[in-house]
Amino acid sequence: MHYPAQDACDNCHESTGASHPFGDSLGFRLMDQVPALCFYCHEESASPTHAHLPVVQGRCLDCHDAHASTQTSLLLTQEQELCLGCHNRAYSGDSSETVNISRLVKGSKRVVHTAISDMGCMVCHQAHGSDFRELLVDSYPEEDYLSATTENFALCFLCHDTDILDAEESEWATAFRNGKQNLHRLHINGNKGRNCRMCHNIHGSAQAFLVEEKVSF
Repeated sequence: MHYPAQDACDNCHESTGASHPFGDSLGFRLMDQVPALCFYCHEESASPTHAHLPVVQGRCLDCHDAHASTQTSLLLTQEQELCLGCHNRAYSGDSSETVNISRLVKGSKRVVHTAISDMGCMVCHQAHGSDFRELLVDSYPEEDYLSATTENFALCFLCHDTDILDAEESEWATAFRNGKQNLHRLHINGNKGRNCRMCHNIHGSAQAFLVEEKVSF
C-alpha cells in the first residue's frame, strides 16, 4: 500500500461538503493536482539531461497506482508489460527516434536479450530520467565508429565481462572465437572500433546471439 493511503485518506483528499457516498457525488476531491500533490511527500529531483516524457508531462498515474499495487514501486502492472504498453510503436522526436520495442522482443521465434528477459527494462534504463541518452543507466555511444574501450561501453559491461573486448585469447569470454582467439577483439580493436549494434540488436532478434539479419558498414 501507498503509505499516505494506508495512514489516512485525508492526506490526499479533502471534503467538498457534499454527502459521501451519495448518487453521483464523490464528496471528496484531491487536495492538489498531480504531480504537485505527489511532491507534498516525494522530493522533486533536479531535472536530468534526458527525462521520460510521462514525467515531463506530470503523468505519474500512467505508471503508478496512488493507493496500492501488487507490484514494486506501486506500478500498475508488471514492469515489462507496463513499458511495452507504450513502447509498442515507434516514436519520433525533434532529435531522436524510439523504435517499436515490443516488435523486437515479442514472439516465440524471437531471441531476447537476457538482460530484458531475466531482469526487465530497468536494468538498463531509468524510469524517470537520466544524464545518459535514452534514459540509460550508464554510457553507451550513439556513434557507429569509435574507440573500442570499456569506458565507452560501460552499460554493456555492467553484465558482460571486459575480456570479451580486452582479451586476445579466451576459452570462455565469448563463443565467437577461433580456438582460443577472441574474434570479437579481432574485429573491433584499435582503429576498427565500432558499436555493438552494428552486428547485434540490443533488444531482440530472430537470430542466435542477437545477431542482426543485415549488417552494414
